[in-house]
Amino acid sequence: METFDHINSYNDLVKGFIRNVAEERDRTPVLALLQRLEKISAPNAGAPKILLLLCAIARYSRWLPGLMNVDLVRNAERTVVDIQVDEGGIRERLGRKLTLAAPLDEFVVTVRKLDAHPETPLKVMSYRMKDDVLTAIELTMVVDVRALTMPPPEMVERVNRATITNSASHRPPKPIRKKKGVTPSVLPIVQPDAHAPVADAPTSKRVNTQDIDDTWE
Repeated sequence: METFDHINSYNDLVKGFIRNVAEERDRTPVLALLQRLEKISAPNAGAPKILLLLCAIARYSRWLPGLMNVDLVRNAERTVVDIQVDEGGIRERLGRKLTLAAPLDEFVVTVRKLDAHPETPLKVMSYRMKDDVLTAIELTMVVDVRALTMPPPEMVERVNRATITNSASHRPPKPIRKKKGVTPSVLPIVQPDAHAPVADAPTSKRVNTQDIDDTWE
């Protein structure tokens, strides 16, 4: 199993690497990377970049069974990261709770930046306070963005086959060639009924699926 020992700093979490891990066939590499990030965490060392990995999981993973919820909880000068998956109203923890050696206050700027971007898959559900002190931040997937951006491979294959079949069975008709000495018949021109109802033009609701990778810097 990959242990990601080559990851010695949160600065090693470049976009391409994060996405590749999130797109693995199962959750094993993701869990191993999360544990590595817990081990190397330290104050003022970029710990909030773990949220970029969680966003990548929410957007690109195929093994995620449902919508993801993330709780960031203050524990003195540390932050507990509790990742859960909501499947049919039942929450299941993704791996174990992580304890990062960085205070919750370090996460606020990154959380607000991600929450403000319209294409971020994780949104803030609540900021919890006690005695005017921030104690926890709850994030959740408000929509399964994977369904909007990445159709399953088998669906793509079915669409491709249907497109090829329809294209072959609906070839344009061959042009009619005039024969010498034959005048083509004249078809009557049919005027549209002035009182006939006019159908509304079909509308399509477009979903902006712009990649959020560029907002992760």
